[in-house]
Amino acid sequence: MKKIFSIICTVILICSCAYIYDVCSGFKITIAIDELMSNKIVDVYDDSAEGSMNISDCKIMYNQLSDKDKKVYDTIFKALSNHRSKAYITTVKDSEHAFEIVKCVLSDHPEIFYFSGKCVFYTNGILEFTYDYTKQETNEIKARIESAVNEALPIMESKKTPYEKSLCAFEWIISNTTYDSENLDKVGELSSISNIDGVFLNHKAVCTGYAKAYQYLLNKLGIPAVMVTGDATENDKAERHAWVCQELGEEYYFSDPTWGDSYEKSISNEFISHTYFCINSSQLNVSHTPDERYDFISSDAKKYNYFYKEGFALDEYSASKIREIVKTAIVNGDKGFELYFPNDSIYNEAKYRLIDKGEIYIYLKSVDLLSLKIDSSSVQYNTNDKQNVIMFAFKDKE
Repeated sequence: MKKIFSIICTVILICSCAYIYDVCSGFKITIAIDELMSNKIVDVYDDSAEGSMNISDCKIMYNQLSDKDKKVYDTIFKALSNHRSKAYITTVKDSEHAFEIVKCVLSDHPEIFYFSGKCVFYTNGILEFTYDYTKQETNEIKARIESAVNEALPIMESKKTPYEKSLCAFEWIISNTTYDSENLDKVGELSSISNIDGVFLNHKAVCTGYAKAYQYLLNKLGIPAVMVTGDATENDKAERHAWVCQELGEEYYFSDPTWGDSYEKSISNEFISHTYFCINSSQLNVSHTPDERYDFISSDAKKYNYFYKEGFALDEYSASKIREIVKTAIVNGDKGFELYFPNDSIYNEAKYRLIDKGEIYIYLKSVDLLSLKIDSSSVQYNTNDKQNVIMFAFKDKE
């Protein structure tokens, strides 16, 4: 995403040094300071005085920290959760170390929507936060978010398995959110588009908002998840991006609802793409490069990958199998379907036969005789050569 430089309030200090950081933009300023003349420290958390929090196992970043850093994480999390202006982290002397733990907290906690990462670290151990909303505003927005989420959750909770719940949440985010391309240059001014309030209240967001909202729903559903940041490459252009890693069946899977939405809209406004739902590391690394802090997350799992789970992963070009997939999609009233071919040569064969030779129309016409639901003479399609996926979207019969 766009990097935004945020100017944080000036302070006057003596015999100290402050490091100002905006976690979202990545900019840091070192300021020589003389003496604290204002903004006296009256609201401080001290990690030597507080006991360790009982953080649940779903906090993926927390679990990979050292015991010492977990205490710092606890202190920062407590301060942010209570909208405190400062936290006192006596064991941390390096600003980069402090900011890295702040990033871990934000990766684990999408519910902290009112803090985008702007903070100042002083060498005496004080970490000072700048919030996007006042405490009263935060509480009011939080109540509205909870109300909106409580309306959406029942349909997800009605699903039987964690996989089905996760899939339902993924589709809900895409169906109820529009990518806010108009405000990309205002990310620093409009914090909501990068947070869960943008999705649940305004139904507009950029990638960070999509990822945090999906992660928030997963956590509500009892599925461990973390927001992952890094670079994503599309059309040979790398940009900052955010997606989600979740744990299903004790294995990690990556999901990118933002790209699910963008690919979906390239062929249809109603069809949801699952190309980037529950993929493993090798599939992810074709287009996504996580930041270094997420190097401990690696997976070769495929059991809960959408294509394998739903029977859309084909190791060979099978006319009968494809015809059956088409038939099931039409009978179920689906807006389209996707096929994944793990083997490159089979994928290329499928593209040639289905698209260039037009075999997809043969399958559509033969199957549609049973229902007469769609326009079998016209179909939209999209090919993803990086992921070996072909997507087809139906047009309703007029």
